[in-house]
Amino acid sequence: MKPRVHRLTPFFLTGALVACATAPAPEPPPIVHVESPPVKARPAFEPPPTRSEPIVDTLFGTAVADPYRWLEAGDAPEVKAWAAAQDAFSGPILDAVKGHAWLRQRFAELFYVDSVSPPYHRGSRYFYSRRLKSREKAMVYWKEGEAGEEKVLLDPNTWSEDGSVALGGWYPSRDGRYVAYAVKRNNADEASLSIMDVATGAKQPYEIDGAKYASPAWTPDSKGFYYVWIPPVGGDVTVDSRPGYAEVRYHELGTSPTDDRPIFPSTGSAKTFLDVDVSRDGHWMFINVQHGWNQTDVWFRDLRRMYKADATPAPAELGTAERIAWHAERRGFQRLIVGVDALTYVTAWKDKFYALTNDGAPRYRVFKIDPAKPARASWKEIVPESEATIDGLQLAGGHLLLQTLVNASSRLEVRTLDGKLVRPVELPGLGSITATAGEPEDDAAYFSFTSFTQPTETWKTSIKTGKSTVWAKVEIPVDTSRFEVQQVFYTSKDGTRVSMFIVQKKGL
Repeated sequence: MKPRVHRLTPFFLTGALVACATAPAPEPPPIVHVESPPVKARPAFEPPPTRSEPIVDTLFGTAVADPYRWLEAGDAPEVKAWAAAQDAFSGPILDAVKGHAWLRQRFAELFYVDSVSPPYHRGSRYFYSRRLKSREKAMVYWKEGEAGEEKVLLDPNTWSEDGSVALGGWYPSRDGRYVAYAVKRNNADEASLSIMDVATGAKQPYEIDGAKYASPAWTPDSKGFYYVWIPPVGGDVTVDSRPGYAEVRYHELGTSPTDDRPIFPSTGSAKTFLDVDVSRDGHWMFINVQHGWNQTDVWFRDLRRMYKADATPAPAELGTAERIAWHAERRGFQRLIVGVDALTYVTAWKDKFYALTNDGAPRYRVFKIDPAKPARASWKEIVPESEATIDGLQLAGGHLLLQTLVNASSRLEVRTLDGKLVRPVELPGLGSITATAGEPEDDAAYFSFTSFTQPTETWKTSIKTGKSTVWAKVEIPVDTSRFEVQQVFYTSKDGTRVSMFIVQKKGL
C-alpha cells in the first residue's frame, strides 16, 4: 500500500527555538532605544507596476479571475524583466533595515539543514531521499544492500540552471532494477514520466506525457506499471473539465507510450480523481475513485484471471456513479465499497484485504476482508474505533503497523493480521511520526520522528523483537537540550478539552 496519511498537525511554537537558539551563531545587532521623531508624511511607496489581463475562467460554474497568469511563463523576457525590476526596488529597502543581514544569515542556518527519508526496500536495493543543506532540492539515493555504498540516483539540482525543472514522485520497481520518476518543468503541476535503469543510469528513449496525476504501480515482474494518464487541454478538454478525462493505463517497458492500453476508463466527472494500486504479490489491482475529500469508492480485480474488456459505450442518460459502474463491471472489476460517504484505503496480503475506513467511525477502524465475500456485511472488524485516531496502516513483517494520533501526538503499534495488539513501538518522546516504510515480508520497518525539541530522525524497528535503533539523524545549529516541552490541557467555554504544548527554556 502506498503511504496514506491523514494527519492532524499540532501547532508548533517554533518562535522560541529561533529566538532563543544558542548554538554557534552570529551575535544579533544591539537594540538601541531612541526617542520617536515627530510623525512625518511617508514618501509614496510605488513599486514597479504589474500589468493585468482580463482573463476569467469558469470553474464548476464559478467565474474565477486570473489577471496575472502571464507571470507563470518564467522564461518569458517580460517576466524576467518584471522580476528584475521588483528585486531592484525591494532590495535596497530590505538591506537598509537594521539586523537584516544577521537575520538572513541566521535563517539560512536554521532553514537549510539536512533531511533524510525512510528507506524503501526493493529487491536487494534500498532507496531514499536526502536533502543536503547546501542544495535547494532533495536528491534520491540508492544502496546495494542496506550497508552498501551510497550512490546518487536522481539529482534535480543539475537538471536546469535556473532551478525551474523539479522532481515529482519517484517509484522503484519491485525488484529495484528500475525507477519511474516524474519530471516537472517550470516547477508546474504538469509532469512527464521517465524510466531509468538504476545500475547503469540509462533512461528509456521516451517520456510518458500526461502524468500530472500519475503514481505508478509496478507489477511484481517489473516489466511494466499501471498509472493515471490525463490528456492535454484542447478541444473538448478544458481546464475545468480535465480531471474527468483521467484514465488508468498500463505501460510495458520498451514500448511506445502511445500504445499503452486503457485499464479503467475516465469517469466523465471533473469532481472525481482516480488512483491505482497493485498488491505486493501482484494478485490484486485496486482502483480508487475519489469524490471530493469525503468519499472514496474502491473497485478491485483479480489479475490472475483473464478478462476481455467490453468497451460498449455507456448509455448517455447514466449519471456519474452509474457510468463508472457500467465500465468497471465490463472490465472485470468488482465493487468493494461504492456510494458510501466515507474514506476507505485498502491493501492486500496473502489474498486477504485490509481496509482502513472512517465509515461509521470518524476516528477510523480496520477491517479484514475475504475477496470471495466482498459484500459490506461480510467484512470483519479487527481494530475497532477508539480514542486514538488511526493515521495510517502499513503491512510490515507479516503484521499490521498502525500509526495513531493521541492527544495531538503520534503513537505506533504492531498488531497481528487479525488485529490483536502485539506491542506499542517505543518512540523517542512526545512528537510526530511524519512517514513510515516497510514491506510485508521484511522484518524491518522504518519511520521518521520529530518533536518540538528534536530534529527529524529516521528509526528502524524490528517487527519480531520490537528493538528500535536510529537509522539516520539530522544535525541542526540549535542546542535543543536547553529547552523543555510540557503538554497541558485547557477547557474551552463549551467544555471542550483542548491540548496545548508549551515550549520553554529549562527552569524558566
